[in-house]
Amino acid sequence: MLSDNKTNVSSGNITEGIKVENAKEKVIEFILQNLQEFRDNFLYKKIENGLTQELVYLLDNKEYKINNIIRIGISKEHMENTNKGNSPQDDIAIRAKNGIFIKGIYYADNEPFIVFEAKRLDANIPNYDDRKKEYVVGRIKSGKYLNSGGIERFKKEIHGKKLNHVGMIGYMQTDTFEIWLERINSYIDEEIVSASSKELTWEQKDKLVIDKTNKIYQTFKSEHKCISNKNLNIYHIWMNLI
Repeated sequence: MLSDNKTNVSSGNITEGIKVENAKEKVIEFILQNLQEFRDNFLYKKIENGLTQELVYLLDNKEYKINNIIRIGISKEHMENTNKGNSPQDDIAIRAKNGIFIKGIYYADNEPFIVFEAKRLDANIPNYDDRKKEYVVGRIKSGKYLNSGGIERFKKEIHGKKLNHVGMIGYMQTDTFEIWLERINSYIDEEIVSASSKELTWEQKDKLVIDKTNKIYQTFKSEHKCISNKNLNIYHIWMNLI
């Protein structure tokens, strides 16, 4: 994956006038615009992987260009390193087709410029007591710590290693946005006091801050310090599937 801070590539045709941040904002807008249709068609689904696959299908079947310049593709389970059989796989990757320069930064053919992790927000999920914090951090299973937390994976750079802007998707299947926001931020408060993984440091800025809200979705922003000391911004999209 190419870095948001990568040295400019001097060869090829440079597309001017698009900032990396603006391109990602356009992708977010595109996703939000299609959430009503997604909810109408897949409200009944409960399985996380099934929901993510249907969301990818819906988005990828849309003809979409950013500012009529960048044509994007959407992939599920996108391998970070295709040379490794055990490579981490991003739940959703947004990639520029055919390669593109975005404000002087080159993203190669099928190179993601934003990736997402997806989690269910469901208090009735099997083994909920063990898994309730997975939006934030992992858990211990059979005496071994699992790096299964969504935010945690980004902080540890298991996903989006060279990116500074990534996303989280939450499928809300019980309770309310307000209840889940309180829960998620309380879990982060617990990590600030005593981190589940000693590799990480958590701060107040790791907590989610509301960005947009309506009956179909609520969005949040959060800022993080990664294991390499890199700064990271996460955009959270929660959709109401109740």
